[in-house]
Amino acid sequence: MRVILLGLAVPNMDTSTNLYADMVQEFRKNGHDVFVVAPVMQGTTKGLHMEGGIKVLRIETLKLFGVGKFYKAIANLLLPYQFHRGMKAHKIALDFDLVLIPTPPITLTPLARKIKNKCGAKVYLILRDIFPQNAIDLKIMRQGGLAHRFFRKQEKELYAISDGIGCMSPGNMRYILKHNPEIQPSIVHELPNWRRASPYPSHNQDTEIRDHYGFDDKFVVIFGGNIEPTEVNI
Repeated sequence: MRVILLGLAVPNMDTSTNLYADMVQEFRKNGHDVFVVAPVMQGTTKGLHMEGGIKVLRIETLKLFGVGKFYKAIANLLLPYQFHRGMKAHKIALDFDLVLIPTPPITLTPLARKIKNKCGAKVYLILRDIFPQNAIDLKIMRQGGLAHRFFRKQEKELYAISDGIGCMSPGNMRYILKHNPEIQPSIVHELPNWRRASPYPSHNQDTEIRDHYGFDDKFVVIFGGNIEPTEVNI
């Protein structure tokens, strides 16, 4: 298959990895032709490059993180047009079999729809944040307000073009089906977070790390990120 990832948080795959970098590497390892479109991030440069053996088009965008909510909304709304303009400038044909589109953001829907309509590609939504509901929960957005109604419409449009929706937990699956009854339950399934397996550190490496930090006789607990409930009863 020809696979395109329309991503946001895609690190330089020559030097780093995350969920999405591991995922596209797995597609490549299984013989698929993978292409990634993502914003310029720290350690990357604008333009078309090979990163970790995968062709990546880096697009210069407005600042997406660490900015006010109004600026961030504008930056996210511009993404599909900036991505499409970059693809046209580099003569990237909209000729794909599969479109991978993670959330956040939900604003790449117009580009995913354009690719789907152009070549009949399937769209697979990797649903990580349920936006705009998470913005309501965090009191960043007002329930029923203009911004909420606008982004809720975008959310429904994203579900409408999706041929498959992968959710992090059964609770997430129940939530989106309850609040979006137009979605066919058959396209929704559980897609837990993943990580490419790597060799366990040798005893010598473990000892070196403990010696370096003075932990040789300590019990060490590592916090690996935000931990939230996986079941949501709403």
